Amino acid sequence: MAAPEGVTPKRSQTASKVDAEAEVQAAEASPSDAIMSPLDYLLSILRDEEQPQSARVEAAKAAAPYLHPRLAQVAHGGAIQLSHEQALDELE
Repeated sequence: MAAPEGVTPKRSQTASKVDAEAEVQAAEASPSDAIMSPLDYLLSILRDEEQPQSARVEAAKAAAPYLHPRLAQVAHGGAIQLSHEQALDELE
């Protein structure tokens, strides 16, 4: 259901508040923080207990693919030469 004109859904307000807080923190960062990698920055937010829980959760979601990559699908390229029954017979 669409929100009435001029009314922003609560979830968007929360997300924009988190984004605004992150922008303020980035603006306040010292020049030495500029060499921090994006992953290091996300991890610093994740580990900062003073950050709101929602910001820490979003940082965890963003950092997860870099720390825990998904398994790749592997296509079987060869023809199967041995049936299941033949393999069982070979075990005996």
